[in-house]
Amino acid sequence: MNIDRTPAGLVAAITANGADDVALDFLRLSISGSAGENQVFIAPCDERAVCNADFTYALGSSGEWVFHLQAFDLVPQASEPELTTRQILCEGAGAGDDCSIAERRDPLADILEAILDVQGELWDTLVSGDILDFEDIMADFALDGIGQPDQARDESFEVRGCLIIVPLPPESPPAPPVTECPEYNLSGEDLSGLDLRGADFERADLRQADLSTARLAWARLFATDLRGANLSNAQLDRIEGRLGLFNGATLSGASMDSAFLSGALMQDIRSAHIWLRGAMMVETDLSNAELVAANLNSANLSRANLSGANLQNATLVGAKLEGANLLGADLTGADFSNANLFRANFRPEAGQLPAGLWNAIVWNNTICPDGTNSDDNGGACAVANLAPFAIKGCVIVIDNQYPQPPFSNCSGLDMTAADFQGRDLRGADFTGTTLIAATMRDADFRFADFTNANLLGAHTLGGIFGNATWDNTICPDGSNSDDHNNTCEGFMFP
Repeated sequence: MNIDRTPAGLVAAITANGADDVALDFLRLSISGSAGENQVFIAPCDERAVCNADFTYALGSSGEWVFHLQAFDLVPQASEPELTTRQILCEGAGAGDDCSIAERRDPLADILEAILDVQGELWDTLVSGDILDFEDIMADFALDGIGQPDQARDESFEVRGCLIIVPLPPESPPAPPVTECPEYNLSGEDLSGLDLRGADFERADLRQADLSTARLAWARLFATDLRGANLSNAQLDRIEGRLGLFNGATLSGASMDSAFLSGALMQDIRSAHIWLRGAMMVETDLSNAELVAANLNSANLSRANLSGANLQNATLVGAKLEGANLLGADLTGADFSNANLFRANFRPEAGQLPAGLWNAIVWNNTICPDGTNSDDNGGACAVANLAPFAIKGCVIVIDNQYPQPPFSNCSGLDMTAADFQGRDLRGADFTGTTLIAATMRDADFRFADFTNANLLGAHTLGGIFGNATWDNTICPDGSNSDDHNNTCEGFMFP
C-alpha cells in the first residue's frame, strides 16, 4: 500500500491479492477510519484461482485506518478476513509533504495487555492457548464494558431465547459483541427498527417477521428463511445473504447495496424503489419480482432468473446480465446503459416480443444478447439482436472481435452434424465437444480449442485452423492428434 499527498488530500493506493485451490468469485475490500468513514470495493475474479486487484481511495485525513480484505470463492463461503490497521502519519501541510505508514498493533493485543495488567501471570496461559480462546476473551472483555462506557446493560434483551445486543456506533462493520442467533426460530417476531448490524442469523427462521426500518448492514443471513418477512425501508447493505429465502418478502425502499445474494430465492418479492447497487446476485431467482424503479447499477445478475419481473423505470447502468433470463419481464423505461446482456434470454423465438413491455428502454453502449453493441445497431438492441444465434445449443458470437471476448463457447456439447459453414469461430471453445460429421467448410477456426473433441468425419474443405489447439483430438480421418505432434491439419476430411 502507498500513500500520496495530492492537492485533493491523501490518496491510498492498495494492491489486494487472493488465491484459492479451485476458483475465486470476487475480492471485497473495506476501508474504515477513526471518524466513522467507510467504503467497500468489490473486484470480480471471474473464476480465477489467483486474483489481483488495485484500489484507490481518498483518505479524509491522517490517523488510523483499517483495511479489511476478504476473498469469496464459488461456493457460498468466504475466507477469514485479513484485517490490517495502519497509522497514516503526515508532517506539514504542503502538497509536497510526504506521509509515512506505521504498523499498529492488532487491537486484540491492547486488550490482552490490559487484562495482563490486572491479572498478572495470565499471559503465559493465554500464549499457551490451553485454557482460553482469544476471541472469547475479546468478546467477554467487551461485554464487561471495559473501555466502552457508553454501552448500557439495558440495551440487551431476549426474544425467544435470542439475545439481542445493540452494537455500538459508529463501527461498520460493528465490533463484537453483536447479536448471534443462528438457526433460531424467530418467525413472526416484531424486530422492527432494531439495530442488528453484524448480527448472525444463519439458517434462522424469520418467516413473516417484521424487520421494517431495521439496521442489518453486515448481517449474516446465509440460507436464512425470510419468506413473507417485512423488510421495507430496512438497511441491508453488505449482508451475506447467499442461498437466502426471500420469497414474497416486502423490500420496498430497502437498501441492499453491495449485498451478497447469489443463489438466493427472491421470487415474488415486493420491492419498489429498492437499492441493489453493486449487489452480487449470480443465479439469483427473481422471477415475478416487483422491482419498479429499482437501482441495480453495477449489480452482477449473471444467469439470474428475472422472468416475469417488473423492472419498469429500473436503472441497470453497468449491470452484468450475461445469460440472465428476462423472458416476459416488463422493461418499460429501464436503463441498460453500459450493461452486458450477452446471451441473455428475452424471448423464446424470433418475433415473439411481449406487447407493451418494451417502451422507452435506454440502450447506450449496451452489449446485446448476440454480442453486438447497441451503438452499432442504430442505438438499440433491436429484435434481431435480442435472440442470440445458436447452433445445436451453442450460442455463436456474431460480431466476433477476436482477440477481444466474448467468444463462442461450445464446450462439452453434442454438435453432431452441426453446420458451421462460413461462420467466424475464432477463439471458440470446443473442448470435449462431439463434432462428428459437422460441416466446417469455409469457416474460420483460428485459435479455437479442440482439446478432447471428436471431429470424426467432419467436412473441413476451405476451413481455416491456424493456431488451433489440438490435444487428444479425434481428427476427421479418425486418427488422434497426439500421434501427429498435436495437430489435425493434414488429417482432415473434405
